[in-house]
Amino acid sequence: MSFVPDIYGGEGVYGGYFQKSLQFYDETGLNPLPAGIFVQLFPAGQPYNAPSTLISSGWTEPLGMCSAAVGPDTQYTAVFGSSFQAPSVTATFEPDGVVNPFPVTVAGYRSPSFSQGGYTQQEMSTLVNLWYTQGKVPGAIANSIGQGFGAGLALLDLQVQQTLAMQRLQYCVGPNVDSWSLDFVGPMFVRYNEGGVVESDANFISRNMVMVQRPKCSIAYITLVVQTFYNSIAGEPGSIAAEGQLATDVAGALDVAGGLNINPPVSPPPTIVVPPVYVWDGMTQPGLAQSYGLQPGQFVIQIGSIAASMKQVLALNVAGGLNISGAFNVVPADSVLPKLTTGAPDIRLALLINLISKGSGFQPLYLLGSPY
Repeated sequence: MSFVPDIYGGEGVYGGYFQKSLQFYDETGLNPLPAGIFVQLFPAGQPYNAPSTLISSGWTEPLGMCSAAVGPDTQYTAVFGSSFQAPSVTATFEPDGVVNPFPVTVAGYRSPSFSQGGYTQQEMSTLVNLWYTQGKVPGAIANSIGQGFGAGLALLDLQVQQTLAMQRLQYCVGPNVDSWSLDFVGPMFVRYNEGGVVESDANFISRNMVMVQRPKCSIAYITLVVQTFYNSIAGEPGSIAAEGQLATDVAGALDVAGGLNINPPVSPPPTIVVPPVYVWDGMTQPGLAQSYGLQPGQFVIQIGSIAASMKQVLALNVAGGLNISGAFNVVPADSVLPKLTTGAPDIRLALLINLISKGSGFQPLYLLGSPY
């Protein structure tokens, strides 16, 4: 937010300015302006294309909220821009020192983002007046149904507005970037300052965008991360697919220079072997979770195949056959479950998974099968 007056609510450079939350609505007075609209405030009646008359400027947040430094008993003209959803008209208002946030209605503009009340009003307007005159009033049956449907639709609109609010970062400069980072990412994520060299806005904005776009700690995403990791290392020395790729000289060793005396034999490219990956937790596999004693907040990354041994497959009851239920009466001698471990088979994989899971408060466990 950029202000000419003192933004902390004291006596500004013009005197008497105070910090005020403005809430912009469309012509209905129900639907807020979308997030990500640039708002500039000018004294009413004065040109609003001259920087010298600019009083305050900022960006709308979800629900049409915008903080500004204004004075009491003064009329202002709000000018909107920097978004295809911005009103093409201006709005004139006079804030007081009591109501906060102060509502500002933009006449001649209809917001593309509706509130619950806006959706309800729209639904009531489609009903036949002669049939539902009494049902349209708040508390009546038709209005209550409209409120119920409007609640879900308004929530979807709000999620879109949250995304638009994050995009506002692209237009911030200087300390406004740091303020945005503090609001959306947190106090531990700060701008680099090494030896007096301060990180540029462009680089800090880029790092913030990476942070807010991080995927959630979901089963599907973790599975994708593990599969992508093994695809990326397949064929490197020491990996599953790298065996048999080193050529030697006629004596079966490298020469004194550490190179090959003969060209490696021509052979088809090695088959890239990527272990099967299966990620599960207590919700997706309650039976397995109970067998392994999985606790809430833990999930398992199963790498490799885990199959029953021949003894387990052919285990019979004491009479030499299956029981009447088709199950075993005795447990095979080697039916020992592989144990869960907190250590990943590759430290690089562990770093990736910890980056995702620890920020979400979950603990990864590993279950290793064949070929591990």
